[in-house]
Amino acid sequence: MNKRRWLVVFAGMALVSGAKADQTVKDWVFSKLGGGSAIAYTGNDSGSRLGVVCTAANECDAYVYSATGCDDGSKIPVLINTDSGSASFNVTCKNISSPSEKQNFVFVFDELKPILNILLKNQTLGLALPLASGQFKVLHFSLQGSNEALAAVSRSVKPSATPVSTKKNEDQTL
Repeated sequence: MNKRRWLVVFAGMALVSGAKADQTVKDWVFSKLGGGSAIAYTGNDSGSRLGVVCTAANECDAYVYSATGCDDGSKIPVLINTDSGSASFNVTCKNISSPSEKQNFVFVFDELKPILNILLKNQTLGLALPLASGQFKVLHFSLQGSNEALAAVSRSVKPSATPVSTKKNEDQTL
């Protein structure tokens, strides 16, 4: 399996089967997935999740899970708004269901670093996801606890993994 597929499988394990939560920090959850992989995420009242999943092989992705269908592999633009500004990003739709399951999808951000900066330096995040109907689905997430949960992911994967900086005063692209 390629990098993206492995990460999607790990995210799917946490989303669909419910990985054991090792630590809850404010509005975020950190979980070890096995095999040296880990995930940190926050949820909202509609059941959507925003998070980062990393494998022991130092491969990480940021994702959004929502009960929104899409075409597997399609690229979709999303608009993010935070307390420090707005920006647009591209996500890729990934089907995380097995053949015997109901279809489940995650939207994987094409670039990790800019999203990490946003997750670490803001308190709230709104995301507008375009729908086939011409409307938008708007998701809101709390980022309180993201610094601690993402640092836990960084510590739990191999030591050579890209460390997550929890400094809030670094420059940010927003």
